[in-house]
Amino acid sequence: MKRDTSILAHKELKSSGRISNQIGRIVNFIKTGGRENYSLQEIAKHTRDIVGSISMRCAELKKLKVLEECVQRKCSISGRTINALRFTARYKRLIAK
Repeated sequence: MKRDTSILAHKELKSSGRISNQIGRIVNFIKTGGRENYSLQEIAKHTRDIVGSISMRCAELKKLKVLEECVQRKCSISGRTINALRFTARYKRLIAK
């Protein structure tokens, strides 16, 4: 169950534009980062955001069919096995136009 303070904080972040800015940084990094797929920690490192926040934004992007999980591999930062994220084929076609 979400706490009232958590819901309030999310509404404040959304209204301030910080969430859309963060989503923009994530999409831009994946687009220009030079790899096919990324871990949450790799995205967080390059966007200079915290992993928990990146996780929430990536979950939103997965619901919107912008990102998808693709392969399991070792994270270059943590060394743990992760489910890497990449753009969906549909989104790649949209940004290629």
